[in-house]
Amino acid sequence: MLISAFGVYLNSKLINPLVFYTSLHAICWPIDGLLIGILLLCSRRNWPWIMAGYMITTGTQLRLLGQPLSQVAGDVGCNVFEMVFAAAMLPGFTNLSDWLRRPGLILRFSVVVLIGAPLIPAVPWSAYTHVHLGEEFWSTVQHWVSGDALGIALFTPLVLVLASRETYLLLRPGQRLKTLVMFGLLLGTSWFIFHQTAYPVAFLIFPILVLMVDRVGFPGAVLAVNLVTIIAAHGTIGGMGPFMFVQGHHEPYRIMTLQAYLTIAMVMSFAITLTARDRDDFQEQLKLALQQMEVLATRDGLTGLGNRRLFDQTLDAEWGRARRQGMSIGLLLLDVDYFKSYNDMYGHLAGDHCLCAIASSFGTHLKRAGDLAARYGGEEFVVLLPGATLEDASVIAESIRKGVEALGLEHKGNATGVVTISVGFSAVVPGTVRPSQRLIAAADEALYAAKQGGRNRGVSASSHVPEACEA
Repeated sequence: MLISAFGVYLNSKLINPLVFYTSLHAICWPIDGLLIGILLLCSRRNWPWIMAGYMITTGTQLRLLGQPLSQVAGDVGCNVFEMVFAAAMLPGFTNLSDWLRRPGLILRFSVVVLIGAPLIPAVPWSAYTHVHLGEEFWSTVQHWVSGDALGIALFTPLVLVLASRETYLLLRPGQRLKTLVMFGLLLGTSWFIFHQTAYPVAFLIFPILVLMVDRVGFPGAVLAVNLVTIIAAHGTIGGMGPFMFVQGHHEPYRIMTLQAYLTIAMVMSFAITLTARDRDDFQEQLKLALQQMEVLATRDGLTGLGNRRLFDQTLDAEWGRARRQGMSIGLLLLDVDYFKSYNDMYGHLAGDHCLCAIASSFGTHLKRAGDLAARYGGEEFVVLLPGATLEDASVIAESIRKGVEALGLEHKGNATGVVTISVGFSAVVPGTVRPSQRLIAAADEALYAAKQGGRNRGVSASSHVPEACEA
């Protein structure tokens, strides 16, 4: 209630007298936009208290000006309906980024709130003033709707922007100079447009607003349109600016044109902001989709390890790098012992769980950047070890073998009583050609030897590639 009363007092003592009154009527009514913004910031259970503060303050003010009670009740009641209706039609505000992404926001704001909310109460109020005060009906409707629409368009976003942390980031060190330059350009252009009568160049403000949305975002654009309003109102009331060319210089037409111009500027800022955010959201979703596609294309769906495609690509790249730099490259081939009998005994679902458990254990033993574990096919795995010597490969192979055995996965078909693996490993320094498949063949021969030797063991291949393969 106190906030509402203070808003009404500030509006009547500072904002309206400063720029928004002409000799005939108000250019806009800021209080409606201010209180709609406050309603959006507050829980709906507090709305009655906010409106009560407005009704008491405004009603008292109008009575002190000598208005009859029935007129005060009608005026205040119509404004309360307008503000509550407008706030109810807009999504509640938590933060600016989420609020701007709410579905249908631009349609609700530009049509329902800016047109519908002022128009609905304007009709009964204009009928009242026509009957009791002799005012022209359509002229009253026009003044009510245009003034309130502009007040809502300017001040509701302004309240939300000032309540948003995003706004104050415009003054952070890395952004401050850009912000000042953009506002300087806007204010200079606005002053030129509305303080001369030689050129009808009102359109110049729109490309600058588009640029501001791009450079300083929606908060900057909202602040910009409000600053343009001050300059435009000052110039137009003073008989300057492009709207002096409208309808033989008659003030009501100039003011109507100015109101439409400023309202369109704010709605345009809304539309551009939402379009830009939709574009950014689409780009982010596309980026995530591409990342997911890349994962699906290079990862094994069961174990989450790299798949055969990723392994082949990585082997080619690392083999070429090792050859250029004269480094060794190691490789392990691992096979789950008696896995067919495990599937027959425990079922394929248990077999899948077994493979996943083994794959998960690899991370404990592969600590070096660049090491790659992949599923090679069926129950076979491969580990690529860039920069590893045969001795390094031997240590890692034994560590992985012991780690799998330590998992203690029951396997009654294995003499050990638990799941084990056999490992064949090799390491070479590549020669002048690209016989990377020979590295795999050597590890495969070693794996065969490990199986023939009783399984649950690691066997090394020759530490060199035959000259015939290095021609």
